[in-house]
Amino acid sequence: AEGPLAFFSGVVACWAALLIATHLAIRPHLFSFALAALFTSLLWSARREEAGLSWGKIAALILMQVLWANVHGGFVTGILLGLIFAASDLVRRGGRPARSTLLPVALAAAGLVNPYGWRLYELVARFGDPFFREAIVEWEPPFESRFMATPQFWLYIIWLAVAIVAAWRSLRSRREAAP
Repeated sequence: AEGPLAFFSGVVACWAALLIATHLAIRPHLFSFALAALFTSLLWSARREEAGLSWGKIAALILMQVLWANVHGGFVTGILLGLIFAASDLVRRGGRPARSTLLPVALAAAGLVNPYGWRLYELVARFGDPFFREAIVEWEPPFESRFMATPQFWLYIIWLAVAIVAAWRSLRSRREAAP
Protein backbone atom coordinates (compact mmCIF):
# COMPACT_ATOMS: atom_id res chain seq x y z
CA ALA A 1 0.00 0.00 0.00
CA GLU A 2 1.22 3.46 -0.88
CA GLY A 3 0.15 7.03 -0.37
CA PRO A 4 -3.10 7.74 1.47
CA LEU A 5 -3.88 4.04 1.91
CA ALA A 6 -0.56 3.45 3.69
CA PHE A 7 -1.18 6.45 5.94
CA PHE A 8 -4.72 5.29 6.70
CA SER A 9 -3.44 1.77 7.46
CA GLY A 10 -0.88 3.23 9.86
CA VAL A 11 -3.50 5.32 11.64
CA VAL A 12 -5.80 2.32 11.99
CA ALA A 13 -2.94 0.17 13.32
CA CYS A 14 -2.08 2.86 15.90
CA TRP A 15 -5.70 3.04 16.99
CA ALA A 16 -5.83 -0.72 17.33
CA ALA A 17 -2.63 -0.71 19.40
CA LEU A 18 -4.03 2.00 21.66
CA LEU A 19 -7.27 0.10 22.17
CA ILE A 20 -5.57 -3.15 23.13
CA ALA A 21 -2.73 -1.57 25.11
CA THR A 22 -4.28 -2.46 28.46
CA HIS A 23 -4.44 -6.11 27.38
CA LEU A 24 -0.86 -6.45 26.18
CA ALA A 25 0.66 -7.02 29.61
CA ILE A 26 1.16 -10.64 30.58
CA ARG A 27 -2.29 -11.52 31.79
CA PRO A 28 -3.82 -14.98 32.17
CA HIS A 29 -6.79 -14.28 29.90
CA LEU A 30 -4.39 -14.00 26.96
CA PHE A 31 -3.81 -17.75 27.35
CA SER A 32 -7.54 -18.26 26.90
CA PHE A 33 -7.53 -16.22 23.69
CA ALA A 34 -4.58 -18.19 22.29
CA LEU A 35 -5.83 -21.60 23.41
CA ALA A 36 -9.35 -20.97 22.11
CA ALA A 37 -7.82 -20.09 18.74
CA LEU A 38 -5.66 -23.23 18.78
CA PHE A 39 -8.62 -25.41 19.77
CA THR A 40 -10.75 -23.92 17.02
CA SER A 41 -7.98 -24.38 14.47
CA LEU A 42 -7.44 -28.04 15.37
CA LEU A 43 -11.15 -28.82 15.43
CA TRP A 44 -11.73 -26.98 12.14
CA SER A 45 -8.91 -28.87 10.44
CA ALA A 46 -10.36 -32.16 11.75
CA ARG A 47 -13.75 -31.18 10.34
CA ARG A 48 -12.25 -30.89 6.85
CA GLU A 49 -10.45 -34.25 7.06
CA GLU A 50 -12.21 -37.36 5.82
CA ALA A 51 -11.14 -39.44 8.85
CA GLY A 52 -12.40 -36.81 11.29
CA LEU A 53 -10.71 -36.18 14.61
CA SER A 54 -7.47 -38.19 14.83
CA TRP A 55 -6.11 -39.67 18.05
CA GLY A 56 -3.14 -37.31 17.74
CA LYS A 57 -5.41 -34.27 17.67
CA ILE A 58 -7.42 -35.61 20.59
CA ALA A 59 -4.20 -36.03 22.59
CA ALA A 60 -3.09 -32.50 21.66
CA LEU A 61 -6.47 -31.08 22.73
CA ILE A 62 -6.31 -32.94 26.04
CA LEU A 63 -2.78 -31.68 26.75
CA MET A 64 -3.80 -28.12 25.88
CA GLN A 65 -6.83 -28.50 28.16
CA VAL A 66 -4.58 -29.50 31.08
CA LEU A 67 -2.42 -26.43 30.45
CA TRP A 68 -5.50 -24.21 30.08
CA ALA A 69 -7.03 -25.41 33.35
CA ASN A 70 -3.84 -24.44 35.13
CA VAL A 71 -3.50 -20.92 33.71
CA HIS A 72 -7.01 -19.44 33.38
CA GLY A 73 -10.64 -20.08 34.30
CA GLY A 74 -11.60 -19.76 30.65
CA PHE A 75 -10.63 -23.43 30.27
CA VAL A 76 -14.33 -24.27 30.27
CA THR A 77 -14.38 -22.73 26.79
CA GLY A 78 -12.33 -25.71 25.61
CA ILE A 79 -14.98 -28.08 26.89
CA LEU A 80 -17.70 -26.03 25.18
CA LEU A 81 -15.77 -26.03 21.88
CA GLY A 82 -15.31 -29.80 22.17
CA LEU A 83 -19.04 -30.22 22.86
CA ILE A 84 -20.00 -28.11 19.85
CA PHE A 85 -17.61 -30.08 17.64
CA ALA A 86 -18.85 -33.45 18.94
CA ALA A 87 -22.50 -32.45 18.44
CA SER A 88 -21.90 -31.20 14.90
CA ASP A 89 -19.88 -34.32 14.09
CA LEU A 90 -22.70 -36.51 15.41
CA VAL A 91 -25.23 -34.68 13.23
CA ARG A 92 -22.90 -34.86 10.20
CA ARG A 93 -22.54 -38.62 10.69
CA GLY A 94 -26.29 -39.14 10.92
CA GLY A 95 -26.24 -39.98 14.63
CA ARG A 96 -23.43 -42.55 14.38
CA PRO A 97 -20.93 -42.00 17.22
CA ALA A 98 -17.29 -41.33 16.41
CA ARG A 99 -14.09 -40.61 18.35
CA SER A 100 -15.26 -37.04 18.83
CA THR A 101 -18.31 -38.17 20.82
CA LEU A 102 -16.29 -38.55 24.01
CA LEU A 103 -14.17 -35.44 23.44
CA PRO A 104 -16.12 -33.17 25.85
CA VAL A 105 -15.87 -35.80 28.61
CA ALA A 106 -12.13 -36.22 28.00
CA LEU A 107 -11.64 -32.44 28.09
CA ALA A 108 -13.66 -32.12 31.31
CA ALA A 109 -11.56 -34.88 32.86
CA ALA A 110 -8.36 -33.17 31.69
CA GLY A 111 -9.54 -30.04 33.50
CA LEU A 112 -9.26 -31.99 36.76
CA VAL A 113 -5.47 -32.14 36.42
CA ASN A 114 -4.73 -29.08 38.53
CA PRO A 115 -3.81 -28.41 42.17
CA TYR A 116 -7.48 -27.98 43.14
CA GLY A 117 -8.92 -31.04 41.38
CA TRP A 118 -12.71 -30.95 41.02
CA ARG A 119 -12.91 -27.81 43.21
CA LEU A 120 -11.68 -25.77 40.24
CA TYR A 121 -15.06 -26.33 38.60
CA GLU A 122 -16.74 -25.14 41.80
CA LEU A 123 -14.61 -21.98 41.72
CA VAL A 124 -15.51 -21.29 38.09
CA ALA A 125 -19.21 -21.68 38.97
CA ARG A 126 -18.81 -19.19 41.83
CA PHE A 127 -17.53 -16.57 39.42
CA GLY A 128 -21.00 -16.57 37.85
CA ASP A 129 -22.25 -14.79 40.96
CA PRO A 130 -23.45 -11.24 40.19
CA PHE A 131 -21.04 -9.87 42.82
CA PHE A 132 -18.05 -10.95 40.75
CA ARG A 133 -19.57 -9.77 37.48
CA GLU A 134 -19.97 -6.29 38.98
CA ALA A 135 -16.61 -6.22 40.81
CA ILE A 136 -14.42 -7.36 37.91
CA VAL A 137 -14.31 -4.46 35.47
CA GLU A 138 -12.87 -6.57 32.62
CA TRP A 139 -16.09 -8.60 32.56
CA GLU A 140 -18.33 -5.61 32.00
CA PRO A 141 -19.92 -5.21 28.58
CA PRO A 142 -18.37 -2.46 26.44
CA PHE A 143 -21.53 -0.33 26.57
CA GLU A 144 -21.70 -0.24 30.38
CA SER A 145 -22.06 3.28 31.74
CA ARG A 146 -18.70 3.28 33.58
CA PHE A 147 -16.85 2.42 30.37
CA MET A 148 -18.89 4.81 28.22
CA ALA A 149 -17.54 7.74 30.25
CA THR A 150 -13.92 7.01 29.29
CA PRO A 151 -11.98 8.28 26.25
CA GLN A 152 -11.18 4.67 25.34
CA PHE A 153 -14.87 4.00 24.79
CA TRP A 154 -14.96 6.63 22.04
CA LEU A 155 -11.76 5.26 20.52
CA TYR A 156 -13.46 1.86 20.59
CA ILE A 157 -16.52 3.26 18.81
CA ILE A 158 -14.39 4.98 16.15
CA TRP A 159 -12.33 1.81 15.68
CA LEU A 160 -15.52 -0.24 15.37
CA ALA A 161 -16.88 2.15 12.73
CA VAL A 162 -13.61 2.03 10.79
CA ALA A 163 -13.59 -1.77 10.93
CA ILE A 164 -17.19 -1.96 9.68
CA VAL A 165 -16.48 0.44 6.81
CA ALA A 166 -13.29 -1.47 5.90
CA ALA A 167 -15.13 -4.80 5.92
CA TRP A 168 -17.95 -3.38 3.81
CA ARG A 169 -15.51 -1.91 1.28
CA SER A 170 -13.58 -5.17 1.12
CA LEU A 171 -16.73 -7.19 0.49
CA ARG A 172 -17.90 -4.70 -2.12
CA SER A 173 -14.58 -4.78 -3.99
CA ARG A 174 -14.57 -8.59 -3.96
CA ARG A 175 -18.08 -8.70 -5.39
CA GLU A 176 -17.13 -6.23 -8.11
CA ALA A 177 -14.01 -8.23 -8.95
CA ALA A 178 -15.90 -11.54 -9.14
CA PRO A 179 -16.71 -12.68 -12.69
